[in-house]
Amino acid sequence: MSTVPDLNNEPEFGPPSDKPEAQPDVAPDTKPRWYSRFRLPPRSRRVWFTAGVIVGIIIVVIAVVVGVVVGVVGKKSHDTFTPSSTSSITPTGGTSAPTSTFSPTSNSPSVCRGTICPSMLAVVPDSSLSAPPSSRFFFALGSDQAIWYRRGDGDTWFDSAWISLGGTFQSQPAAVTYTNNQTKVFALDNGSSMQVKSLNPGNGTFSGTVWDNLGGTFTSSVSACSWTSGVIDILGRGADGALWQGHYTESDSSYQVWNSLGGGSLSSDPVAICTPNDHIDVLTYVCSSSGGGGPCPLHIRRYNGTAWMQWESVGGDFRGDPTAVVRSQRTDYFGIGADLAMWHVSLTGAAGGYSQIESLGGSFESVPYAVAVGGNRLDVFGISSTNDHLLHRAYIDNKWVGSGWEDLGGSWNSAPVAITTPSGKLSVFGVADTGRLFHGSWKVDGTVSTANLTTQAGGQAGGGVWSDDGGGLGTKWFRTCTSGN
Repeated sequence: MSTVPDLNNEPEFGPPSDKPEAQPDVAPDTKPRWYSRFRLPPRSRRVWFTAGVIVGIIIVVIAVVVGVVVGVVGKKSHDTFTPSSTSSITPTGGTSAPTSTFSPTSNSPSVCRGTICPSMLAVVPDSSLSAPPSSRFFFALGSDQAIWYRRGDGDTWFDSAWISLGGTFQSQPAAVTYTNNQTKVFALDNGSSMQVKSLNPGNGTFSGTVWDNLGGTFTSSVSACSWTSGVIDILGRGADGALWQGHYTESDSSYQVWNSLGGGSLSSDPVAICTPNDHIDVLTYVCSSSGGGGPCPLHIRRYNGTAWMQWESVGGDFRGDPTAVVRSQRTDYFGIGADLAMWHVSLTGAAGGYSQIESLGGSFESVPYAVAVGGNRLDVFGISSTNDHLLHRAYIDNKWVGSGWEDLGGSWNSAPVAITTPSGKLSVFGVADTGRLFHGSWKVDGTVSTANLTTQAGGQAGGGVWSDDGGGLGTKWFRTCTSGN
């Protein structure tokens, strides 16, 4: 049975003192009887206070030493690159679904004027966990020099806002989605070295802001594609002007970098196109003089599944960068000529011959973009050099349909990127002069012979539905080649 201790019979705390105990300033009956029993004498309190201060200082010193040691060990064991970031902006979300309230107009000329501007976007299938069908990653260089991304399908955005991957970069990104729902994104840092960031397969996110350094010194933006299961090839123009290749194999999670594929002095960014038959086409322009003078014909180097073949010249005289689209056994190549018109050539089958290079007319200030709609239709886009509008033509049943280029409007500060959407539309994305992403959407049917998108969208000239997609994206690009800056 427990009892209540008699505090009056408890021993005194602290050492005995010869001095008489100090009398309280208040009446004795204003404090409990146990107060005087537990209260330490002044000298004892000073001793305990001093001891507490000393112990506290010792604990702080030990914590600092342990922190420094752990930091040094961690730094030595972590062979990754962490770019700095001076981000002072947070790109915002924009609308999650298309609206007709946004009008992509500007009173200022496009930054593409007087040059052939590239695309600022890398768009690949969304490999994140539980990704909605047809969702894609949209990667872009922000005005803060970080890489940002957002997920959507051209009809709807699945992220409410842009998400930063951090870093400090000078090139627009390249990205690849490949085996086992993996995605990697590449970009050049301010030292012109190549960096890579990978989707975490465990949680389906890009964790943190740490990037892995693949080294090298490059003078073009990055191009990458996956030509067979679990393999990625990464390509860029080196400091010597030649084509350099890196290779990633998922089976052992290893990179082999860097291998020169020659090519003399490339005059454009190289563009890698992976075909369904396990081939790679690398496209570039090579001018007849190192300063960019003389003709700049299209050159192609092909990997046939076992070895790299020799460079071949397709001809023409081009500016900017090339582009291509693959449909089954056919590849269509597009570029902007010295006359600023768009030109086209095709190759049927890996062993087939090239068609005659043909002019599609027009006058352009961006590299082209082509997208396959169904099995018998190509839609091709570019930015007009006269009014910064989006221009369009359709190739249906092996022939160009319509009387010429269709003006879809807008005010564009980058080359366009087009995707097909679950609702049967073509959504075409670009950067406004404010740095915000926007897109226009037009209804299209791959089985019809109607060339004009505006006719299918209801007949309004320059019609379609425009959407503000938010962001604070960069409107400057990285290109030091000589076929057009």
